[in-house]
Amino acid sequence: MKKLWVLCVVGVFVLAGCTPGVDSQAPTSPSTHASKTATTPEATPPPPPLPPPTPDPAVVASMTCLPPTQAVMDWLTVPMRFPNVNKSNVTMVKVDDENTGAAWWIVAATWKEYDLAVIRTWLTDVSSQSDASQWIYLDKPVGSWNLVDWPRDRLILGMSAQAKAVSCLPDSDAK
Repeated sequence: MKKLWVLCVVGVFVLAGCTPGVDSQAPTSPSTHASKTATTPEATPPPPPLPPPTPDPAVVASMTCLPPTQAVMDWLTVPMRFPNVNKSNVTMVKVDDENTGAAWWIVAATWKEYDLAVIRTWLTDVSSQSDASQWIYLDKPVGSWNLVDWPRDRLILGMSAQAKAVSCLPDSDAK
């Protein structure tokens, strides 16, 4: 009986080693295994990128230029900043945000420097407060809006306000 039990145990080990299993080192041939072809649905191509935002002429026409507040003039005319700027050469256009209620402004200014007309624009959140928390310089005419993290529709609104502010400045060769 003991021999039969040993024979069964040895037989189990031998049979376990002889059973077909998954051997990662065993060579496979195309004739013995079915080829696996991936059948994936065709991927939808991504939508084309949107063109860069630009001012909207209809929005520009609906905006209003305002004279600068004293807080804006104080910031602009700080010694060593832009002492040649006078109030008649500065305008502001409000950029409303209906979703958050935050008020941002485009401030545009022009002056003469070395017999050249200069135009500068900024995005700021100051209006009547004496301390400006943010002033972001924007190039003219459309501006460097890469420092502004706004959704596309808000960028178009801001760029439209910038275009309106520049259009309200006194005649200048820099426009």
